[in-house]
Amino acid sequence: MQVVREESEPAVAVRPLLGRTVTDPMMAGAILEAMSNEVSRRILSSTIEKGKPVEEISLESGIPPSTAYRRVQELCEIGLLVVERIVISPSGKRYSIFRSAFRGVVAELESGQLHVEVTLNEDVADRFYRMRQAIRSG
Repeated sequence: MQVVREESEPAVAVRPLLGRTVTDPMMAGAILEAMSNEVSRRILSSTIEKGKPVEEISLESGIPPSTAYRRVQELCEIGLLVVERIVISPSGKRYSIFRSAFRGVVAELESGQLHVEVTLNEDVADRFYRMRQAIRSG
């Protein structure tokens, strides 16, 4: 996803900036398409505050498991949902915990131009920023 810095933000930041304008028209379209789908909105809303496995998302949101798995995969592919961590249960079963990458999306159509702005999920952004810094310094 290509993003640009907003005019009011400082040129230098200690951590990633949270308000982003989406400049890639394909990504903007993918975000709007996902947001127009009720199942996608339920999944994203369910995972804003806390990461969850697909089974929990399915139960909590009233979405059939097969639909939840398919839609979670689609949302991960376009970057709206991320794998927060992978858990291995005592029985050895591996499963992913998913988290919404964004807290909010605002779309505006002005003079025929589509503008999409996303607010990153600060917890997720901070975690990935720290992980990236650790990799760079390590």
